[in-house]
Amino acid sequence: MNSSVFLLSQQRLLTHPHANRKKLKEGEAAVIHLGAIWEGYCARMCGTVALRHIPAEQLKTYEPLGEAQEQAISALRPAVTALHIDNVVRQVLAKAGTYPLTVTNDD
Repeated sequence: MNSSVFLLSQQRLLTHPHANRKKLKEGEAAVIHLGAIWEGYCARMCGTVALRHIPAEQLKTYEPLGEAQEQAISALRPAVTALHIDNVVRQVLAKAGTYPLTVTNDD
């Protein structure tokens, strides 16, 4: 079973998002979710894209997310809990001033 979803606006902040018919506007970010299940293994990959340019306010959030991802990957070791990795990410985002994330209605 495979699934792919292209998300815009507030839907990109949902834990379990679904697609809609909203059109991507210049400077707006979108998230692409790709998922697959094979022989009992599940995989999910997400990527963020923007049309033409990324506004400074979005970069302020986007750049710390990249740093948080790098730190999370560096912290992965056998027997390390998901809670520990989650805390690593939250610490990076808190230091950058982007955690907790605030959800706004930009539609």
